[in-house]
Amino acid sequence: MDTMTLFELGKSSGAVMLSGIISGKKFNGAFGSLDSASIAECVVRGGWPAAVGHDARAASAMAKRYINIVAEEDLSRVDGSRRDPEKVKAVIESLARNESTLATLKTLVADLGGEVSRQTASSYISLLARVNFVRDIPAWNPAMRSPVHLRESKKHHLADPSLAAAALGATPETLLLDFKTLGLLFESLALHDLWVYAQANGMGLYHYHDSRDLEVDAVIAAPGGTWIPIEVKLSSAQIEEASDSLVAVEKRMVAAGNNPPVSKV
Repeated sequence: MDTMTLFELGKSSGAVMLSGIISGKKFNGAFGSLDSASIAECVVRGGWPAAVGHDARAASAMAKRYINIVAEEDLSRVDGSRRDPEKVKAVIESLARNESTLATLKTLVADLGGEVSRQTASSYISLLARVNFVRDIPAWNPAMRSPVHLRESKKHHLADPSLAAAALGATPETLLLDFKTLGLLFESLALHDLWVYAQANGMGLYHYHDSRDLEVDAVIAAPGGTWIPIEVKLSSAQIEEASDSLVAVEKRMVAAGNNPPVSKV
């Protein structure tokens, strides 16, 4: 079960549909109307049904309570073994600080400053995935014999962007003062919804990062060769850079014998 999408929350018009993109429909001029302040609030509020009708502060409090429940109760219920809630919270905070990145386990352990061992961190992350608190986005690997060497690291994402915001103690106001963090959590917000829409259309959500450090934020793909590369950017100043990345990935994959994407987003 996923938390609500921006469309379900009434924050998106639904003017652009993934099913339409897959079929080749063009959506000229269909742009979102959310400004940075609205995006920051959406990140902090998240998609919790119980938060509908409440302000961002109350919604964030719900996310924090959920983190506490997972750390103090849920993980121990998985196999009956007792876990240290403070260490679980520390791992969650590290995941939040590295949201929307390809941080390795080594990076996460270093980020914890020796507070949690590598083995413990790995165990906790696996358990968090089992209770659907962590949702790994796998690397896209379209052709088993493709000459393109892809990095196979998974992207760790928390199940809802509000969980990362709550773990970091972020508010809409503090996020507006830290555009780098807001950008990463905006990507998390977008990937959350893309995951839902991809599943509804019988497709999967992946990321792309090859050995030449060419990457795009997301790829929606289906067996048989249908794929759509996607870049998620908060600032309009990044549009040209994002467009260049999409074109470069298309050229590389087509040159390797793959079908061209049905669209680039």
